[in-house]
Amino acid sequence: MRIFIFIFTFLISITLFGQKDYEVWDSLSRTLKWLDDSGRVFCKFIQLDRELGKNVHYIEYYENGQKMEEGFKKNKINYDTIRKWTEKGELHNMEIYSDTGYTEIEYWQGLISLIGKYQISYTKPDDITIYDSVQLYEYKTEPWSCDTPYYVPIGVWKYFHENEVIESEGEYLPFNFYDLLEWNESKQVYVGIREKDFENNNDPDKLYIVGKTYLKNGWWFYYNDKGIKTKEEFYKNGLLVK
Repeated sequence: MRIFIFIFTFLISITLFGQKDYEVWDSLSRTLKWLDDSGRVFCKFIQLDRELGKNVHYIEYYENGQKMEEGFKKNKINYDTIRKWTEKGELHNMEIYSDTGYTEIEYWQGLISLIGKYQISYTKPDDITIYDSVQLYEYKTEPWSCDTPYYVPIGVWKYFHENEVIESEGEYLPFNFYDLLEWNESKQVYVGIREKDFENNNDPDKLYIVGKTYLKNGWWFYYNDKGIKTKEEFYKNGLLVK
């Protein structure tokens, strides 16, 4: 079974910062502002260290002026807490960092919808391919980089109904798998596509993106919106055992 934790692997900074038309440096507040051609500030970096760029408090903005994301980076690595908002100003994601990893919390209309933890892995993961014969799909471990921390999911992840009652819980394999996704116009969603199919049949008129996913492992439990368990499943090596 395919579980999408987040789809886009491209950093917001790659797409957003590419709009920069000019920048302004305020030496008094030690703040660098990036502006577009209309003079709108869409990102600012508050320098927290004498060395520019070493320790930064950054804030990104939507076109309507609402905060998009706010966090801290030291030597280009996230620390402390990162918060993300919708264009309406609603908090929808928070990442709380420690020396060993971080906790992710997702929100929906102010209520918690997901809680999960990541741990830093200091060893290069094996090149693993898992083939799902039911969905005719294969998963491959994400390429590893020593330039930034490599986070993998650990512990029990919890998902919640809209009333904040637990919906499901379980663990994932301690690996990051990457997905190749194509846009399905009729369903208005991204769906997985095998590399071989992409190499042989890719359509220049379709939109393809690279995504990241995690595969379930061990027992998973499911509940209705009253908290009563309705189902349980067992996964081995990322695949459902029936």
